Amino acid sequence: MRTPVGTIATVVVIIAAAWIGFSAFSLLTRKAFVVDNLADCGVPERWWPWLGAAKALGAVGLLVGLAVPAVGVAAAAGLIVYFAGAVVTIVKARAYGHVPFPAPVPGARTGRRRADRRSVSEGGALPQLVGQVPAATAAVCRPDARRATGRGVALHAGPGQTGDLSGPPPGRSTMPIVLDADVLPPADRAEAIRTLIWDSVVRVEIEHQPDPAAIRAQGRITDAGHLNICSIRSNATTVTRTPRLAHDPDDPYLFLGLQVTGESMVVQHGREAVLRPGDLAVYDTRQPYTLVNEHGIHQHFFRVPIADLELSARAVDAVTAVRLDGARPLARVAGRHLRELAENVGRLTEQEIGHLAEPSLALIRALVAAQLDDLPEAREHVERTLEHRIVHYLRAHVHEPDLSAAKVAHEHHVSVRHLYRLLAGSGIVLGDWVRQQRLDACRRTLAEPGDTRTIAAVAHQWGFVDVTYFGRAFKAAYGMTPREWRTTSRARHLDLRTADDVAQEAEDGSRWAETPTHESS
Repeated sequence: MRTPVGTIATVVVIIAAAWIGFSAFSLLTRKAFVVDNLADCGVPERWWPWLGAAKALGAVGLLVGLAVPAVGVAAAAGLIVYFAGAVVTIVKARAYGHVPFPAPVPGARTGRRRADRRSVSEGGALPQLVGQVPAATAAVCRPDARRATGRGVALHAGPGQTGDLSGPPPGRSTMPIVLDADVLPPADRAEAIRTLIWDSVVRVEIEHQPDPAAIRAQGRITDAGHLNICSIRSNATTVTRTPRLAHDPDDPYLFLGLQVTGESMVVQHGREAVLRPGDLAVYDTRQPYTLVNEHGIHQHFFRVPIADLELSARAVDAVTAVRLDGARPLARVAGRHLRELAENVGRLTEQEIGHLAEPSLALIRALVAAQLDDLPEAREHVERTLEHRIVHYLRAHVHEPDLSAAKVAHEHHVSVRHLYRLLAGSGIVLGDWVRQQRLDACRRTLAEPGDTRTIAAVAHQWGFVDVTYFGRAFKAAYGMTPREWRTTSRARHLDLRTADDVAQEAEDGSRWAETPTHESS
């Protein structure tokens, strides 16, 4: 008895149907290895469900064709047209990154970071920095917790710690002082903390827990130009600038405290300001003040020379120990910027810090001046910093798909025309700037080896609604598709890791060979 198709043909049809069905399932569930190719080729995202359904119908049609040949022939013809269209689309888009042959050969990049490795492995900066503070303090601070040279100890952030206080990553040039009191004997902790704060931040008296073994303090202190940033988490209860210390002419600073968690109180000039998370307050080191922290300290402190604020003594006196509500627009924008700076300063280069120092000081000036509606300094400083605040807002919201000129103008209480005029002064064309920021963010994300999300998901994360438009814009900006960039950057990462491993092994071998041996007589 003859069958409609032979055994071999039946096996081929079943395998083809299974393969096409799996491809359809992967597309409908948006697996990265399928949808990334579609994005590279510029296939609109709205087509994807229809293409997946067409594949699924084709697979079912092939199986039905085993019993009804006419259906199988129709399904095969449809699939041929489908895949012919796919080939044409790939050729038109020049998206060959996923084609296995000819395989791309990664370029030779070995040894490229050898000089960088040497620069971050040298320990010369550590003795210099430790030498700047007393011996009692050297045990609790070090410039970089990742540079183990036999001195100091690494800081380990405890549960609930906000921000990375472990120092800058390798290759960065900033040198923060990292504090961890837990490494000291209990009897030495209070004096060591006091000495470090006096030498690096400001001279104050600190009241700790009665039991020396219960004293805790972790943090990081960094100088960013004229701006000193001190991020502290401690169970100290009271910090006091006494009248004697306040009369010291060498400490003319204004402090801005940003509450991270918990609650605290600032007392100065007979006023009291109770701070909750997100709130800010300023106080003047030329006058006595007290910081009350019943449940411990968790703040970022920003120290600014009084002269840099360009504000009159009357203006400064009027705003000390006044709560700046973190929910209000200006305080919210300034607080967000300053918190990001405090928590990421260890990752910035000196040049990057230089670019951020003046805008940060300008924000602090505006924050202070905004409280002085009856003084002439207020309007001048708020207007002067409006452009910085708008750019910071744009950076913070660049991932939002509905970001628009109207929305930005509304948030800053200006007209759209005035917004465009302000940005034009800095050479910023809003639409182009936002698009480039989003593309740069996508480019960085796609280069991360541990990120397994689809290209479409990354594009959506950074505000691109149309994946096809994103693919075209990415290729126009960087000369390759998102998928090609992801493949190339990750291959380069593997090459650099290999080169580093070889260099490290060679260095280890050299040190081993140079180590003198002593034979017993």
